Amino acid sequence: MSIENRLALAAHQFLLSTDAAYDECAKGISTLDRIIVGTPAILAGEARGYFVPILYAYWERFFRISFGEYLRCIAVAKIPVELLKLRLAALRITREVSEISEKHKFKHFNEICQNRSVQDVKLLLRALLAAIEKPAEFPQTFDWIRTYSNVEFSTLEENCSRVGIDLAALKANFPAKSLHASLKDLVDMRNDIAHGSEFQSLTSEEWEETRNFVLKLMQIVQFEIYDSLQDPVRMLASHLPQLDFSI
Repeated sequence: MSIENRLALAAHQFLLSTDAAYDECAKGISTLDRIIVGTPAILAGEARGYFVPILYAYWERFFRISFGEYLRCIAVAKIPVELLKLRLAALRITREVSEISEKHKFKHFNEICQNRSVQDVKLLLRALLAAIEKPAEFPQTFDWIRTYSNVEFSTLEENCSRVGIDLAALKANFPAKSLHASLKDLVDMRNDIAHGSEFQSLTSEEWEETRNFVLKLMQIVQFEIYDSLQDPVRMLASHLPQLDFSI
């Protein structure tokens, strides 16, 4: 099977698994709506406010699942590391170098020749070369995704950069109020509840805006990753001129 067909199959698998995750999150958010509707009007504002951290939790859950599934599906496609776009290849090679250095107890790669025979250095370099030539693997995929204390804009930005997802394309889907501002508002409201700041109740309009933002953001992230995964131009390395390492 060609690499293009393997990417198409991987993208289809990604869509199936993340559709299930989205449906789960959307169902949970719908349940919050029903609870609010059933709450007496005098308490509805407070109920909406207290539910914001749950809205945020659905966003963080979907973020981790979608980015983790992206890496899992790349592994399913069995694409050699050397054929991947630079950011993805660098992500995998960096982990490989880190594991080799930890195993053989050197901090910097230029220390590889210290206190080792030429034969040992050859074996280490061959191990790294073999890792680059074999299909990319991302074991325990969630460990490759960074969430820190909050999945705020900078966290989304960093993860997109690390795995080669087009952040600009995500931002373009929020022309009225920027993705940065909307995500900041969501995280700030969540933190106000979680860390004991002054509590703010939400009007029905504020709740609807926040709720719709979370649902839209999850969909946009899913579709952007899907579009990237099925596109060989975005996934595979272009042919670059070989570097001259002669001394």
